[in-house]
Amino acid sequence: MVSAPDTITSHSSATRRWIAVIAWIALIYTTIPFVRLLQAWFIAHWDRELIGYAVIAVLVIAAVAVLLALRSLSSRWSPATAIWLVVIAAVYTWWAISLWRVPEEAVHLLEYGVLGVLLYRALRPQVPDASVYVVAALIGVFVGTLDEVIQWITPRRFFDFRDIFLNCGSCALALVAVWKVDGPGPQPVTARSLRRVVRSAIAAVTLFALVLSVTPTRVQRWAERFPGVSFLQSPDNEMAEYGHRHVIPGVGRIKSRFTVEQLRAEDAARADEVAAILDRYPSERYGRFLRDYPPQRDAFAHEARVHIFSRDHHLLRQAEFPEGSQDSRHHASVALRQHQMLERFFGNTLRASRYDLPATAIDGLEQQLLPDLLWDSWTSRHLITRISERALRTVLVITLLGLLALDLGLGGRGRREARPEGVPT
Repeated sequence: MVSAPDTITSHSSATRRWIAVIAWIALIYTTIPFVRLLQAWFIAHWDRELIGYAVIAVLVIAAVAVLLALRSLSSRWSPATAIWLVVIAAVYTWWAISLWRVPEEAVHLLEYGVLGVLLYRALRPQVPDASVYVVAALIGVFVGTLDEVIQWITPRRFFDFRDIFLNCGSCALALVAVWKVDGPGPQPVTARSLRRVVRSAIAAVTLFALVLSVTPTRVQRWAERFPGVSFLQSPDNEMAEYGHRHVIPGVGRIKSRFTVEQLRAEDAARADEVAAILDRYPSERYGRFLRDYPPQRDAFAHEARVHIFSRDHHLLRQAEFPEGSQDSRHHASVALRQHQMLERFFGNTLRASRYDLPATAIDGLEQQLLPDLLWDSWTSRHLITRISERALRTVLVITLLGLLALDLGLGGRGRREARPEGVPT
């Protein structure tokens, strides 16, 4: 029998653990408006790559500390566990290095790795079986998705599906490490535990379904009704937008809001009109163009100008490196591939505008071309192209209905499990 003081101590410990979870989530969320200012200050004083090195250092120190702690606990130490932890630490390190182009993104790995551990510690007393890891991971998915939603409504912060993957993946990876150290738990999985899993999944899927329904068209309608949310119409702040992915043999891949047939029709019918719009916005007025012509207003003109900007950006980067160097050839190749994409889908508009390149410039790019480079254009890269909005909505609705039905079924099973033996049904 557990004495009253033991019960009080247990409740106190559980409360402290949940306070730690809530405090950590609050720290993540409340720093969202200030992170960019802190980053700008740091970069003004030090090399931004130091952020990446710091993240890797923390990951290595944490891995070494855990290994040393396990070494002192003979009941939990084994060579297999040590190998698992080293592999997981290596995956974290590789992940941080893969983000080196924007090293501050690696901070997500620490934020949500810590969150995964804190969630496990808070849930374990209530969920003493293997389902604790799934529940913790699903709560991590919810928190990581909500993080990006908050960024979407925060001025000068942006929503990004890649950050959701980063948040959720880091939380899940930390939970794999905990599982290898702590094991599945002393009790078998019950209907009550499965119901926690299902309800956590319902919350995560519902939030994700809402995110996938927030398209620029819907945001525009909201802005017309509520002018105070007009800042959400920023062309750099899309939440979910659907389109098409086109492969150009020998050139690369491009995403667009239009089918190939629609692009060709727009280019044939509107070349002079769109060229006149583009000519009013030289490079120094590019930001103004994005505000004046978001995709909701004129998707074809918007896509043409953004592709031109990408091409010209790489032309300028090429000039920063010695002619013939690998970096110079890389940027020249990307600029040429972007120009070839423009010629393929926006050719009439391009030739009617001031942005067409002279033949001598194209010849110069071709001489520096890396022939094996096929460019996967970053322009409109956020577009969801693998599935249509209608099909995705159908899948999510069916998934939610299935989860709700499973929750009801598990509720009945849980009541039967909780009934003492010998009690008639």
